[in-house]
Amino acid sequence: MKILWTGTDSLMLIDLSKRKLTKRPYWLLFRVFARIADLFTQEHYTDNELIAENLRKFGVKKRITVHPDKLLH
Repeated sequence: MKILWTGTDSLMLIDLSKRKLTKRPYWLLFRVFARIADLFTQEHYTDNELIAENLRKFGVKKRITVHPDKLLH
């Protein structure tokens, strides 16, 4: 299994201080899901190095691959 992480996902893993009290149970449940998913995941994908850094701070043990998006203006 491979997981694609976006900006909000990675922020939910490392920062609980700015969340409303009514939403904190959902954020905590998401953190538990991320811990369990890391056990069954082969690789994590992100599109930004900052997101990969947030995943490392959270404690993701599997390989994290960064695939930057090409900006088309």
